[in-house]
Amino acid sequence: MMLAQSREATVIPIYLGRDAFGEAIELLSSGRIQPEQLISHRFPLERAREAMDTALNSGAGAVKVMIEVNGQPR
Repeated sequence: MMLAQSREATVIPIYLGRDAFGEAIELLSSGRIQPEQLISHRFPLERAREAMDTALNSGAGAVKVMIEVNGQPR
């Protein structure tokens, strides 16, 4: 949040509703959605600042930016 604040980024919270997660889990568990296809960028924890820059840069083509901790996706 400090990075977003220092860059004066606009943060828009989204309320999906409590029923959205059940549907998302069903889509993932059934294999109808491949989560790997949603992740456009991956960064190790050491490059978290670059990951945030990529996520905030509309020209980077980021869909979902993942920060991997200890080399393991979370």
